Amino acid sequence: MPEYELTFELSPMTDEVQEQVIDEFDAVLAEHQGVTSATLTVEGRDCVSAARKAMDTLEQFGVAVSRLIDDLVGKAQIADRLGVSRQAVGLWTSGQRQVTTVFPAPFLTLGGGLWRWAEVVQFVRSAGYVVDDIELPTRREVQLIGGILAARTDSANGALVTAMIERLAVTTSDSMTNAYSVRAAAHARLTDFSLAA
Repeated sequence: MPEYELTFELSPMTDEVQEQVIDEFDAVLAEHQGVTSATLTVEGRDCVSAARKAMDTLEQFGVAVSRLIDDLVGKAQIADRLGVSRQAVGLWTSGQRQVTTVFPAPFLTLGGGLWRWAEVVQFVRSAGYVVDDIELPTRREVQLIGGILAARTDSANGALVTAMIERLAVTTSDSMTNAYSVRAAAHARLTDFSLAA
């Protein structure tokens, strides 16, 4: 079963709960300007299932999950993480370096650009670089996981929305989860979250 790396913003935790989270997920915890984050390693049949498993376990520990945090990196961080020169990264981002795959567009163009690490990893793997085997969430998966988190805070409609997201066919980068029929009241408005991504 594949392993996924997911970073969540979490509610503050006691030392005892922090130890539980670290032990359960081989987690790395951080706090910056009052925001607690945890980078978790979670097995699952797909990324959304892995995220759901992590959220359920964290909830059992009494930890509230606020959001999934995208791992955004600048050119210098890309170079450092991959062990290549900043000039090489600059050539990739400008399209001047000859590779078979086009470097991903920046997620944000602010300050020279910020890229989603997951998309950079896909690029470098296709260019023949060896990178960890761990899987990272795609943009679509980030949106679906965000939808599940939003649904969990909506007590009136949350269960229906969560069920819809989890049961619709969700195409991930390498696999397709099974599609199940979803029954809803005639007045309910169904939205295909998998197409919104």
